[in-house]
Amino acid sequence: MYRAEFEVEAITPIFMRGADQRGAEIRASSIKGLMRWWFRALAGNYFGHRVDDLREKENEIFGSTGCRSRITVEVKFSKPETFNFDEFKDLGYLWFSIKLLKRKGQFEKFYPARTVFGITLKSTDKQAFEISLVTLWTLVSLGSIGFRSRRGAGSVKFVGGDVDKLEDLGLSWRFSSEQDLSSSINSAISTIGDTLKLKCLTELTPQPYPILNPKTAYVGLWNPKTGNPILALK
Repeated sequence: MYRAEFEVEAITPIFMRGADQRGAEIRASSIKGLMRWWFRALAGNYFGHRVDDLREKENEIFGSTGCRSRITVEVKFSKPETFNFDEFKDLGYLWFSIKLLKRKGQFEKFYPARTVFGITLKSTDKQAFEISLVTLWTLVSLGSIGFRSRRGAGSVKFVGGDVDKLEDLGLSWRFSSEQDLSSSINSAISTIGDTLKLKCLTELTPQPYPILNPKTAYVGLWNPKTGNPILALK
């Protein structure tokens, strides 16, 4: 059994819930679903317009209605806190929908910034395990989780655990420069190709789904002088 445990910390508040719309829950199924999205973004460098082949490989690794998943994602989280939107009233433009839903009795709980939770990846298959490491790294380093994740909420970072397994794949978990981040993105893309034994496409034309490619995307680092992400969002 291949296994890795990570400690992840919220940079900005996380709004994620389960069956209880009033509560808060960091769901393993949601994390896994986001990993699938990043798998497509990375593997698109090799499959391109061969969407059916990409979908088949994705289902083979992450599972589908007709195929059992080759990886297991487990999440361990602490008790959420009571959410008071007044603390974030200056973010009404970015998080207006959260405010509206709270008025309807939803989002009574949330996970504030600096909340630490655990993510465990397990697999009996080395290929699937390495892909799970790469996709989780991409999600944590470039993505975010939960509601309004594309509006500044749910940003997270690695703070501990089996981070050496990421480093073994050429993936930095703390970035000192844009070059450091760029190099890790290239390593993530290369690992997907090497693991699946595929050659990178020589030319990427517009695709029917998002693809993360260093030649067509710019990713930079910005560190506000205050060190306060909420103030940065304001």
